[in-house]
This record gives sequence, C-alpha cells and structure tokens, in this order.
Amino acid sequence: MNRIFLISTLFLNLYAERGVCIVPVADLVGAPLSINIDNSTHKYKALPINGDAEIVKRIGQLLFNDVIDIIDQYKDELCISTLNQFYCTTSDKKPRTNYWTHKKNILPLSKIKNKECIPIPLNFKNKTSESTHKYVTLKKPFFDHKNNRLFSAGTRFKKIPDHQDKKTETVSMVSKKTLPTTLKIPKSYLTPHNLSQQEEINLFIQILKEYAHLRNGKIPYVFGGNSLAKQDNKPCKEKFITKNGNRLNFFTTNENQKGPYTGVDCASLIYRCAQIAGLPFFTKNSSAIYHHLRPLQKDEEIENGDIIYIPGHIMAVTDKDRNLIVESRTQSHGYGFVHEIAVEKLFKEIETLDDIKKYHFSKRSVTRINKEKKSIGKKTITILKLTSIFEN
Repeated sequence: MNRIFLISTLFLNLYAERGVCIVPVADLVGAPLSINIDNSTHKYKALPINGDAEIVKRIGQLLFNDVIDIIDQYKDELCISTLNQFYCTTSDKKPRTNYWTHKKNILPLSKIKNKECIPIPLNFKNKTSESTHKYVTLKKPFFDHKNNRLFSAGTRFKKIPDHQDKKTETVSMVSKKTLPTTLKIPKSYLTPHNLSQQEEINLFIQILKEYAHLRNGKIPYVFGGNSLAKQDNKPCKEKFITKNGNRLNFFTTNENQKGPYTGVDCASLIYRCAQIAGLPFFTKNSSAIYHHLRPLQKDEEIENGDIIYIPGHIMAVTDKDRNLIVESRTQSHGYGFVHEIAVEKLFKEIETLDDIKKYHFSKRSVTRINKEKKSIGKKTITILKLTSIFEN
C-alpha cells in the first residue's frame, strides 16, 4: 500500500489525467476500500452515516461537475486530487488534496465531446477565479426531473445566456451518453452574483441559519460529509462491533440506503456554505480552518461569521447579540444534525460570546457538555476571524 501512495505523490504532475464527477454526490476515502476484494462497490454503499473512523472511512465528498485530477488506479478505485478544497492534519498546515473514490463516479474529460459544458474548477491556489459570471451555484438542493437526480446545494454549472427568461437560468451539463444537454433552474435556487465581501459574509450567515431552521426536516450530521441535499427527521441507531480487540461504534438508519449519505460534518458545513455564498473558503476540516484562518486579536470584536474552534470541532457565530452559533453536531452527543444553538448549551462555564472571548485570550480550558448537559471533556477555545480569508 505504501508503494501506491508513493506513486500517487511522485507522479501527480507527470501523469495526472483530468476528470469530472458525474454523480450528484460521491464519497471520498483516504485509502482504497478494495484491499483483499475485487469489487469495492458494496463497501462504498455500506459506509455508515457516522462512527469511528476505522469503520466509516469517509473523509470527504465530491459534487456533480467537480473537476479533479486522476492520479492513480487500484482495481475499481481511483486516486484523485481536487483543488476546490483541502484538509490538514492537527500538526501540519500543509494542504492535502488527495482522496480515493470509486471509478464509476468519475468521467475522464477525454471522453467528453464538448468540454465547454464543464465549469472551470475553483482553486485554492488561485482564489481570483476568472469569468465567474459564466457559472451559477445552487444555494439549495435542486431535483432534475428529466434525469431523476437530486443535486446538492453547492453544485456548480456552466451558464448559457438566456436574456428572455427572467425566472430561470439555462445551464449546460454532460448527459449519461457524454453528450452536452441543458437544464433550466429557477433563479431562486441560485446564488446571486457581483456581491461585495460584506454581502458574501451576510449571505454565508443567512445560508447557515436557513439550513439550521428547515421546515420539513433537518440536515443530518454525516462523518466526512460535504453535501447539502436531503432533509431527514429519522433518528439514528448506535451499534457496536469489536475489531482487533477494540470496541468501535457506528450509527445507522433504518432506510435502505441506495447511494451515499448526504449531509455535513462540522467543518464541511462551514466550508460548503461559505463557497455557496461566493467566499474564497477552501479549508474543509477543522484542523485546516485552524491553521489557515487568523485568531481574534485583542483590539478586535467577535462578529457574525467568525469561527469558534475547539480541538476536533468547528462552529460559526450567527447572531452575536443573542449569543447563537450554528454547528453540525455528532449523534454521539445527542444531536446528529445542523442546528442553531445558544453558546450556554455548549459549555459548562460559558453563558455568552463575551465569556468565549475571555477563554480565547486566557487559553484556559472549558468543560464541553452534550445534550444531557453531561461533561464530554475539557477543551481550549480559539476564535478565528472569517475576514482573514481576504488577507492572504
């Protein structure tokens, strides 16, 4: 296995072929699931919604139209790299962009007859993307009745100018036969263009609050999830298995899961909503956010949109006057969904955001609590300025 990853790293720039995600949502893992088996399809379908990483293995998701580099192949899986997001380890701020996914999720660009229907990908190495007015981004899920597909919020499309229709945008896309086709999307489903930095931040906060207060369900917490599509009201069941002498947990639902679970973990909620709003935000796990955003300084105030970091978890301030944050919280803490919640329900010693600010500067640990107000460990708090994404 070490040989596979060595090859993937050494030959990234020499032999990579470009491809595009052709399914609404594709699970990404850190290493091939097809070790010791010939077909990994069932392994991808069996990934639980949440649980110990040794069982779940999901570390990210692609959306339809995401352009990637194909680096390597192992049986029926591809090693890919994508520049619209990156993750870091707790001890190293170096951006990491490599994943594995099933090859059925990816179509090589060489097989597409008209590549003009594919959006130019977002790129953390070049935050000033050119001609962004040529593309549109879903700010809420959209169901394509013609092809029976539900596209996640955050999915990007190439726009076809149609000035005669004021209510919809016509977009181009690749059909299942690799030929270009079109789709009409109501403009109410799309992010507006030409916003100022503050307008993008305001939209980011608005989107977070909307996903925390859906009318007909909730966005589930999905370990490694990076998609906003289906709502769900059904509780998860926790199960346990023993593996190599260790007791491991995972969460399942009663429904027959036909494709990847859609939902978000704590950091991907922030990442996905920020990109939907048009912000140059590319950090997709809590360690990357911690490494690449600047901490609050003593002459600054907490503002809506700022990020609260504790080791292993991320939250966003959405109403500083009412001391509210939005987070995606794990099922093991009694939640399991995206919600807006008062900070006094998160920590034993804290009642307001001013208290959080005091702990940020003192570096003292606070007691984190679950839904039943039971202690789940001591953590330090760091407040990260959202506006620092414009400083680099």
